[in-house]
Amino acid sequence: MIAEPPVPCDGAGPHYPGEIRKYPLGDGANLLLCMFCWADENKYRYEQATINPDTGLHRTRPLHDEWPQQNWRDGELVGG
Repeated sequence: MIAEPPVPCDGAGPHYPGEIRKYPLGDGANLLLCMFCWADENKYRYEQATINPDTGLHRTRPLHDEWPQQNWRDGELVGG
């Protein structure tokens, strides 16, 4: 079993032990995420940008500006 990170992660898990970083959402909002949950958030944002949820098909024009992904190394370290 993977141990909980020292600073609570806002993600659903499973959690990666070690660092917790701020994932910026825009307008001053952030998530505190471990590395695994960070990757899950980026995957979610990629899917929202490229797949139309109504049809399940790829969008003709991806919405990457509206669903930007963040680099783990650029996140502000807050724990771990």
